[in-house]
Amino acid sequence: MDMDPFLHCVIPNFIQSQDFLEGLQKELMNLDFHEKYNDLYKFQQS
Repeated sequence: MDMDPFLHCVIPNFIQSQDFLEGLQKELMNLDFHEKYNDLYKFQQS
């Protein structure tokens, strides 16, 4: 567990295939995101 910048868990070597990671990165970079917001928060959603 790590607390910086917020509480989260790190799992080393969770995905071991470099080819899979590169494919995942390409797929995520091609997603269209739309900004959503209200009085309390603002975020981008695919």
